[in-house]
Amino acid sequence: MPSPILRNLDSTLLDNLTPTQAEVLKLLAAGSTVSAAARQGGVHRSTIHLWTRHHPPFSRALLAARQYRAEALLDELSDLSELALDTFRQLLSDPNTPAATRLKAAMEIVKLVQNQRPTELAKLKSDLATDRVFEEMHLASVAHTSASPISPSPRTNQNMEEKEQEKQPVRNAPCPCGSRLKYKRCCGGPATPIQQRAA
Repeated sequence: MPSPILRNLDSTLLDNLTPTQAEVLKLLAAGSTVSAAARQGGVHRSTIHLWTRHHPPFSRALLAARQYRAEALLDELSDLSELALDTFRQLLSDPNTPAATRLKAAMEIVKLVQNQRPTELAKLKSDLATDRVFEEMHLASVAHTSASPISPSPRTNQNMEEKEQEKQPVRNAPCPCGSRLKYKRCCGGPATPIQQRAA
């Protein structure tokens, strides 16, 4: 008799499986280890690993079966959690419950709530990461949509002028042309009549 998990799978996933593969799949989907499933299915555990890696119908069916089992377990845990909450509620509200038991129940609830809530640091890191992603996306979109080059700001122009002024030598420093004269007596001084005529 097929297991409920295999019964609920799409029949096309099981069409290309051998009876041995179907049996091993049923055991694995029910939560058996690979070694236990191999032992009961009469194959070597490395065979199951080969099926999982190199036999697409088996790997797809196994993935679907495990997914179905995980969803079924989550549903069962959800039902049990409601019963557990009812038990905690009864323990905390019953005046006949010993104080130590009520205290333990209350502490367990507080722990569960704290584990479910992200810490402030984790939330801050998440927010910062999200902001960084949006900022990068915005910068990328601006770079793609801007057709004209960005004109330099007045502050940039001022910085460029200051750099050009810094390149000019001091008047009393040696002239950079190599004449061994001071800059003010050579290239930095007023043009001589001969230089004016040459210009």
